[in-house]
Amino acid sequence: MANPTQYVAIRFGSSGWVDVTADAGNITINRGTTRVAEDYQAGTLSVTFTNNNRRFDPLNTSSDLYYSAGGYSLVQPGAEVLVTSNSQTLFDGYVQDWSFTFSEAGLDGNATLTAGDFLYYVSRINFDSSQETFAKFTHDRLADVLTKYNLTTSGVTVKNSSTLIGADTHNIGDNVLSYLQNVARSEPGDLFADTYGNLIFKDRTFTNYLWTTSYRNNLVQYPSAATTAVWQSTYSASTANPYFAGGTAINSKVDSPNTFHAVSYYELNKPLYNPAGTALNYVFSCWVRGNGGTVGIDAYVDLYDAQGNAITTPLIITPFVSGTAASNTTWINLKGTVSATGAQPVAGIGFNVSCNGTTNAYSFIADGFQVELASTYENDYFNGSLNPKTNATKTQYQVAWLGQAYSSSSVLAKKNNAINPSAQTYKTFADANSQGTAYGNGTAIPFTEIEIASSALNLYNQVQVGGVNATATKTDTAGTSLYGLKTFSQTDNLTTSVTRPAEIAQDFLGVWRLPEYRANSFTVALESLTTAQQNIVLGLELRDVIRLCFQPSATGSVVDKLYQILSINTQADVERHHISFQVASLSNVPIRLNSEYVAQLNSSILG
Repeated sequence: MANPTQYVAIRFGSSGWVDVTADAGNITINRGTTRVAEDYQAGTLSVTFTNNNRRFDPLNTSSDLYYSAGGYSLVQPGAEVLVTSNSQTLFDGYVQDWSFTFSEAGLDGNATLTAGDFLYYVSRINFDSSQETFAKFTHDRLADVLTKYNLTTSGVTVKNSSTLIGADTHNIGDNVLSYLQNVARSEPGDLFADTYGNLIFKDRTFTNYLWTTSYRNNLVQYPSAATTAVWQSTYSASTANPYFAGGTAINSKVDSPNTFHAVSYYELNKPLYNPAGTALNYVFSCWVRGNGGTVGIDAYVDLYDAQGNAITTPLIITPFVSGTAASNTTWINLKGTVSATGAQPVAGIGFNVSCNGTTNAYSFIADGFQVELASTYENDYFNGSLNPKTNATKTQYQVAWLGQAYSSSSVLAKKNNAINPSAQTYKTFADANSQGTAYGNGTAIPFTEIEIASSALNLYNQVQVGGVNATATKTDTAGTSLYGLKTFSQTDNLTTSVTRPAEIAQDFLGVWRLPEYRANSFTVALESLTTAQQNIVLGLELRDVIRLCFQPSATGSVVDKLYQILSINTQADVERHHISFQVASLSNVPIRLNSEYVAQLNSSILG
């Protein structure tokens, strides 16, 4: 058995790759994070070269690292560096610094480069004051920011996500990577650069759902104050119960029966409502509910020209009647399409939603007015509580409001019920005492060192998650009585959902609420492996799942668990190549159906 075949090359500008392997000595690569809850850090590389002949001297124009066609040396910050082992890429990144040392009266020279991966590259970019004007899923927001700074050519792989975030304003000087990591935490998910220089974003749910999104642009101005609020109005002749969605509720005084209450909106703004000048069809929607006695609610919608003249056959939505007090929990969707019939182009819209109660104690709540340039209506678009709404075909929709005038855009997402599974395999590592039939039958990859932990480092029995519109706290009372209160707080979640913070907190609690005897890290000596085994180890990536088996002191049962790779740290030279993996246990992860990793009954703790 022999050391893997190493390859190191650098390039700058138009030079092409130049092989510098012959002078490479010690190679150190560190990638990943140390804890599940922490951001992945930029990967780093350090390579020390022999420089007795001044090959790595940027002033040496006779060196093969001087690109005469361009008139510059490759030995400078900003150059790209590539490291492979057995032809498998271990690092593809950007040189941060060169340092030079000389000893023995200057006869022995060394040159050392330090480099960062694509995450480091992104960390050097700051925003130039921009605002995201659409609510989007986390993976779409990541892709948009990267595209804005022309980073997609570097390779961006963004996995599907399920958390909506609202609009964000970026000031000049705000760091792009810090924001992207905040977006990733809001999923919650992991953002890191792979060995090939691609940016990877994956959620932490081990599911294979496919998501598609389309953007819905609402033309109605978001209410800026209670006196002008049209997004939501509450009329109650008894107790005022403001509803949380959209804005401040408006509450009426006690009124006599059969008194009409209405929510009205009127605006002329041709650049907003008809930017192309040819629009004819508009979709209107709102959600309403009533309580107490008999409450009839209807909607009236008109389109107007620039002079404020109606140019349409009014859309009158058939009234509905809600009877008993229980109806205050049922939202009814008033919806329809209104089309222009006049010769003048559309320049504005007006609508009125009203109700007529028959008793002194009734309520009328209208929520989520939506006007769009469209000719078709998407069923089950949103409901009055901003929650996902599921129809009979199990297609799920979510919507988020941004809370800014004329920016109340939304995202419509379809979460397909069909699963798109791909082959999931994991490799087994075992110590000399665990190479039995049940643990690889002698074929598991051996490791040399292992570090075991049973600590409170990842023990949290209370989780707090703060979003834009809601916060949530989940507590395991049984755990707090045994181990004391240990709290984890995520206060910067960007989700606009009012339910997502509670879901995230519950998921975190399921993972962290119990202590565990687990492996923390282990080391593999590649020079003692076969080439096939070396290639398996070299091909492992952050977030990959592995199986680790060990029997401490050859006594008792073999500890056999699944782990996820958090960090990969490499030390290589001409004689040895060691890789240390820091891992996180999957034993406490709540069961995830449709996951071939953690959907195994009797092997996971239900959270």
